[in-house]
Amino acid sequence: MRRARSIAYALIAVSLIVALYFWIESLGGPTAIRERFGTKGIVVSVIAHWILNLTPLGEFVPMALANGAIWGFWVGALVSWSGWMGASITQYLFVRQVGTAFDVSDSLERLPSRMRAFPVGHPVFQIAGRSIPWMGLHLVNVTSAVRGVPFPRFLAFAALGQAGPAIAMSALGAGLVSLF
Repeated sequence: MRRARSIAYALIAVSLIVALYFWIESLGGPTAIRERFGTKGIVVSVIAHWILNLTPLGEFVPMALANGAIWGFWVGALVSWSGWMGASITQYLFVRQVGTAFDVSDSLERLPSRMRAFPVGHPVFQIAGRSIPWMGLHLVNVTSAVRGVPFPRFLAFAALGQAGPAIAMSALGAGLVSLF
């Protein structure tokens, strides 16, 4: 029963991501959000970033770069950070709700040896692990829930671990716009 529920939730998440992608494209792409919605588009960008990053598919859409390009450095960083925080909290709470149906041991074995040296609740694992391309953010979120990292600890380290990438990606996006 839990497995069927997990599959149903995963299908819902993928469907939301696909629908969101087509909706953003129907508006004219990420840059059209600012033109169409003005400052209210910040909320649209946060929600889009949040939903896109619920699965690893969000790693292939350069939403954080787009946020920096659309909203400027500081607002873009805040939009990206908020979207990543929303996705992290959602993933953590989802896995806690579903239970331990997720087996993370294989994924943990594929981590670089330096990361495997730290327990899941350790600050280095929680903060630096989020920067591992294509899987780090999701692996830390899911593993934290499965291994019982307390929510306040998870939340604090998620906030710290996502601040650097949000600032860096926003700076790149804002910098790219200034070149043109």
